Amino acid sequence: MPLNPTQSSQDEQCKVIEVADKAIPKFLPDKPNLLVVVGYLLFVSPRELPQGIVEPKVKSELSDGRFSNLGGVLIFDFDFGEKAIAYPAAFIENPAAIELCKIPIDVAMGLSMGNQKAFRCQ
Repeated sequence: MPLNPTQSSQDEQCKVIEVADKAIPKFLPDKPNLLVVVGYLLFVSPRELPQGIVEPKVKSELSDGRFSNLGGVLIFDFDFGEKAIAYPAAFIENPAAIELCKIPIDVAMGLSMGNQKAFRCQ
Protein backbone atom coordinates (compact mmCIF):
# COMPACT_ATOMS: atom_id res chain seq x y z
CA MET A 1 0.00 0.00 0.00
CA PRO A 2 1.55 3.37 -0.97
CA LEU A 3 2.25 5.87 1.75
CA ASN A 4 0.30 9.09 1.93
CA PRO A 5 3.02 11.67 1.07
CA THR A 6 1.57 14.28 3.42
CA GLN A 7 1.39 11.85 6.35
CA SER A 8 4.84 10.48 5.57
CA SER A 9 6.27 14.01 5.43
CA GLN A 10 4.68 14.88 8.77
CA ASP A 11 6.29 11.81 10.33
CA GLU A 12 9.69 12.78 8.94
CA GLN A 13 9.30 16.36 10.15
CA CYS A 14 8.58 15.04 13.64
CA LYS A 15 11.77 12.98 13.51
CA VAL A 16 13.83 16.05 12.57
CA ILE A 17 12.31 18.04 15.45
CA GLU A 18 12.85 15.14 17.88
CA VAL A 19 16.54 15.10 16.96
CA ALA A 20 16.71 18.88 17.37
CA ASP A 21 15.09 18.61 20.81
CA LYS A 22 17.73 16.10 21.91
CA ALA A 23 20.62 18.11 20.48
CA ILE A 24 19.68 21.62 21.59
CA PRO A 25 21.33 21.39 25.06
CA LYS A 26 24.67 20.79 23.34
CA PHE A 27 24.61 24.00 21.30
CA LEU A 28 26.51 27.07 22.46
CA PRO A 29 24.47 30.24 23.06
CA ASP A 30 27.02 32.50 21.36
CA LYS A 31 28.18 30.60 18.25
CA PRO A 32 26.55 29.59 14.95
CA ASN A 33 25.05 26.12 15.39
CA LEU A 34 24.11 23.70 12.62
CA LEU A 35 22.36 20.40 13.29
CA VAL A 36 23.28 17.76 10.71
CA VAL A 37 20.79 14.92 10.45
CA VAL A 38 21.91 11.85 8.55
CA GLY A 39 18.80 10.85 6.65
CA TYR A 40 19.57 7.18 6.29
CA LEU A 41 19.88 6.69 10.05
CA LEU A 42 16.47 8.26 10.68
CA PHE A 43 14.73 6.94 7.58
CA VAL A 44 14.58 10.57 6.47
CA SER A 45 15.87 11.24 3.00
CA PRO A 46 15.84 14.63 1.33
CA ARG A 47 14.89 12.75 -1.85
CA GLU A 48 11.65 11.64 -0.18
CA LEU A 49 10.66 14.96 1.37
CA PRO A 50 8.51 17.37 -0.63
CA GLN A 51 10.14 20.78 -0.09
CA GLY A 52 6.89 22.74 -0.19
CA ILE A 53 5.51 20.75 2.74
CA VAL A 54 8.54 19.94 4.87
CA GLU A 55 10.55 23.15 4.79
CA PRO A 56 7.74 25.48 6.00
CA LYS A 57 6.68 23.01 8.70
CA VAL A 58 10.20 22.52 10.05
CA LYS A 59 10.81 26.30 9.96
CA SER A 60 7.59 26.79 11.91
CA GLU A 61 8.66 24.25 14.53
CA LEU A 62 12.14 25.80 14.76
CA SER A 63 10.54 29.19 15.44
CA ASP A 64 9.62 27.87 18.87
CA GLY A 65 11.74 29.71 21.47
CA ARG A 66 13.43 26.52 22.62
CA PHE A 67 15.40 26.39 19.33
CA SER A 68 16.78 29.96 19.42
CA ASN A 69 20.38 28.62 19.69
CA LEU A 70 19.98 26.53 16.52
CA GLY A 71 20.93 28.28 13.29
CA GLY A 72 19.60 25.61 10.96
CA VAL A 73 19.25 21.94 10.06
CA LEU A 74 21.07 20.09 7.29
CA ILE A 75 19.46 16.79 6.27
CA PHE A 76 22.23 14.78 4.66
CA ASP A 77 21.88 11.55 2.70
CA PHE A 78 23.58 9.48 0.03
CA ASP A 79 22.46 7.95 -3.23
CA PHE A 80 24.24 5.13 -5.04
CA GLY A 81 24.30 5.81 -8.76
CA GLU A 82 25.60 3.57 -11.50
CA LYS A 83 28.95 5.34 -11.73
CA ALA A 84 29.10 7.57 -8.67
CA ILE A 85 27.71 8.19 -5.22
CA ALA A 86 25.73 11.41 -4.79
CA TYR A 87 25.32 13.17 -1.47
CA PRO A 88 22.06 15.14 -1.53
CA ALA A 89 21.58 17.51 1.36
CA ALA A 90 18.71 19.81 2.25
CA PHE A 91 19.31 22.92 4.37
CA ILE A 92 16.55 24.49 6.44
CA GLU A 93 17.46 27.77 8.10
CA ASN A 94 15.95 28.68 11.47
CA PRO A 95 14.26 32.06 11.01
CA ALA A 96 14.05 32.55 14.78
CA ALA A 97 17.70 31.90 15.66
CA ILE A 98 19.31 34.56 17.81
CA GLU A 99 21.84 36.68 15.94
CA LEU A 100 24.93 35.03 17.48
CA CYS A 101 23.70 31.55 16.52
CA LYS A 102 22.58 32.22 12.95
CA ILE A 103 24.42 30.46 10.16
CA PRO A 104 26.55 33.07 8.31
CA ILE A 105 24.80 34.26 5.14
CA ASP A 106 27.45 32.98 2.73
CA VAL A 107 27.43 29.55 4.39
CA ALA A 108 23.61 29.40 4.40
CA MET A 109 23.56 30.32 0.70
CA GLY A 110 26.04 27.58 -0.10
CA LEU A 111 24.12 24.99 1.90
CA SER A 112 20.82 26.03 0.30
CA MET A 113 22.18 25.52 -3.22
CA GLY A 114 21.72 21.78 -2.82
CA ASN A 115 18.02 22.03 -1.93
CA GLN A 116 16.79 22.00 -5.54
CA LYS A 117 18.58 18.71 -6.16
CA ALA A 118 17.95 17.21 -2.76
CA PHE A 119 14.23 17.71 -2.17
CA ARG A 120 11.76 15.58 -4.10
CA CYS A 121 9.85 17.45 -6.76
CA GLN A 122 6.14 17.68 -6.04
